[in-house]
Amino acid sequence: MGKTLVWNGDCNNTNMSENNVVRNTAVLGTEERRSTVNTANVAILDFSNSMLDMSGNSNQKKVDAVKEGFTTFVANLPATSLVSIIAFSSSAKLLRPMAPLGQDKLKIIQLVQNYKASGTTAMKEGLTLAEKQFRNTPAGFLKRAYLQTDGIPDSDPKSIAEMLKKQNVQLHTIGFGTQDHIDENLLKKMASVSESGSPLYYHFMDSSNLTLFLKKQTQTISQ
Repeated sequence: MGKTLVWNGDCNNTNMSENNVVRNTAVLGTEERRSTVNTANVAILDFSNSMLDMSGNSNQKKVDAVKEGFTTFVANLPATSLVSIIAFSSSAKLLRPMAPLGQDKLKIIQLVQNYKASGTTAMKEGLTLAEKQFRNTPAGFLKRAYLQTDGIPDSDPKSIAEMLKKQNVQLHTIGFGTQDHIDENLLKKMASVSESGSPLYYHFMDSSNLTLFLKKQTQTISQ
């Protein structure tokens, strides 16, 4: 029997109570699939001007493809999970501070859907905001960050990525769009490493595969 942790305030309040519930844990072969009810998730989304380009061979802009994927992510996470949304272009903006999803799914989706792409790629600033959001994550929550980008950052973000990982944040990096515009080596170095030893880096060209990946992330915990 597992436990679901109940949020009793904002990120500065780590006083938690516990209710006994079934954690919905199953072992498939050697892979343990665990519920995501007790996760703290930060989406760090690239809204630079290049996101207005078309994705792959489709007639969909990259920004719309990413909005579609992260809409699915928010819509399918358990209401008890914690979520923060950060957008970055020439600077970074905190769209939603870390808090339980609760009944706010539609509001969060609208924040992402309504955000406009422009400017450059202030990835380091976006990661810095994420690091601050994770500082007071309540005990018992697995910390996960999803960094999405289609281009080269304005400045080197590796030091902030290392700070996140030292906080035990599971950092997933996602390159979206043509690979010649993405610094894949950088994103692989920034990403956390799975139990098998491979970086938690992913590359997608279209919304369907990105959406499928993010939906899976709402159901299981990557190792």
